[in-house]
Amino acid sequence: MKRCTLALWISALLCPPLQAQQTPGVLAHFAGAGAAGYRHQNIFSVIQQPAALAGINSAQAGMTGMLPYNLPELGTYQLLIAVPAGPGAFTGMAGMYGKGVYTDNRVSAGYGRRLGNRTRAGLLFHYNRVQFTGYTHSAAFSASGGLQTVLTDQLTLSFSVENPAAFFQEQKNDLYLPLLLSWGIGFEPSHSVLFSLQAQKQEDRPASVLFSMLYKPVPGVQIRAGIETGQGQCWAGAGYRLGRLWLDLGSAWHPRLGISPLMQALFYLKNEKP
Repeated sequence: MKRCTLALWISALLCPPLQAQQTPGVLAHFAGAGAAGYRHQNIFSVIQQPAALAGINSAQAGMTGMLPYNLPELGTYQLLIAVPAGPGAFTGMAGMYGKGVYTDNRVSAGYGRRLGNRTRAGLLFHYNRVQFTGYTHSAAFSASGGLQTVLTDQLTLSFSVENPAAFFQEQKNDLYLPLLLSWGIGFEPSHSVLFSLQAQKQEDRPASVLFSMLYKPVPGVQIRAGIETGQGQCWAGAGYRLGRLWLDLGSAWHPRLGISPLMQALFYLKNEKP
């Protein structure tokens, strides 16, 4: 009972009632560490940047999860699949946050494509549903889009927007889907290193800045780490490739709430070089 009460308290603190979990959290930052670059993208990058779909050249499926502060009631999970098609790729995603009393679910589908050799664009459509068991529930559709352009061989500029319809919302009733804007720049000094700097602003929250690093010291091994100012969390992890499977494990640390285990598994449906 104490664990359930604590989980509800944290949910209320991090997610106001009937407001979908739109802001990319630590799990999205950990899994999508390659989103701001041009050479390090995979299916998880789409969670942060829809335009990353255009960088996927082979069919992929993945699962990622997080156990915030070791509380199963706050478990966060994502299932994703992407299939290349012409100059881009299609994706389907399903996400779940919470368990028992409070749940926040989202199903998404979208497409991203290349616009020439130096620009990528992507668009996702979402169905969001929030439920307090025995109390109330609400659902709404939303959309997100992104754009990436290569400034130089080492620098990539990114922009994304989620729920642009918030511009036209006159009343914040039912399921509240706030506007979220993100800007980012990726610096790739080599094919094995990516440094990312991103800024995010949700209309009802202070701006947040994210810095992350992705490093592949040898083929088949990768290390990632990052920190964001919004909730003052940092994270780190490492991954190893076994045939067609990439497996990454890590953890996040919150200065007040403690440690949260992180994991992701990426499966290439066809062989691809590490």
